[in-house]
Amino acid sequence: MTTWLESFLLVAVPYAAIAVLATGLALRKLRSLPVVAPPASSFLEPRAHFRATGTLHFGLAAVLAVHVVALAVPWPLRWWNASPYRLLALELALLGAGMAVAGAACFLLWRRLSLPRLRGGRRHIDTVVAGLLVVQSLTGVSTAVLAPWGTAWMTWAASPYLASLLRLDPAVAYLASAPWTLKLHFVNAMLLLALLPFTSLSHAFLFPLRWFRRPPLVFRSRRRTAHG
Repeated sequence: MTTWLESFLLVAVPYAAIAVLATGLALRKLRSLPVVAPPASSFLEPRAHFRATGTLHFGLAAVLAVHVVALAVPWPLRWWNASPYRLLALELALLGAGMAVAGAACFLLWRRLSLPRLRGGRRHIDTVVAGLLVVQSLTGVSTAVLAPWGTAWMTWAASPYLASLLRLDPAVAYLASAPWTLKLHFVNAMLLLALLPFTSLSHAFLFPLRWFRRPPLVFRSRRRTAHG
């Protein structure tokens, strides 16, 4: 049976997050709010920063790609998982990518909180998002361990649930028996979406129309030519 808490978390929170996301992006676009670029932390610890951010970006890209396929067009993933060997290979690969993302996210959050030069030059909202990213990665790995074969059952549970949200007819029953880590994973993802317009990552959602009207830039070299 669906409780009032599950109804709030799986119905009210997603719609509220989408409303905040759309409103925040619209206000930023209309008001042309500047995005505060934090100082490059790679100058402070270049090798560790490069490895952690690279692991985070590539790991997130792999995990998000599988999530999008499973939730938007689940039939290719169902075909792939028809073979138990392919299913096992995909599960192990995603678990490894998720653990790598979790480790990199924890390391980057630790650096942000421990180094005074980074802590003083960053906005607090970006630190909150970094903390939510740690929670997102840890709950994802926990779900993969506590409820294995997620790429198989996700196409039959999470995908119909999201489709019901888009139809404005939420069917919470699809996730009623899901582990609490998956529900926390989903709610945390909604919080991340809601906060993105107010962080330095908002440029990922705004198409730079002014770029096409900007006059071309002319670069001149200061090197002397052989005849100069």
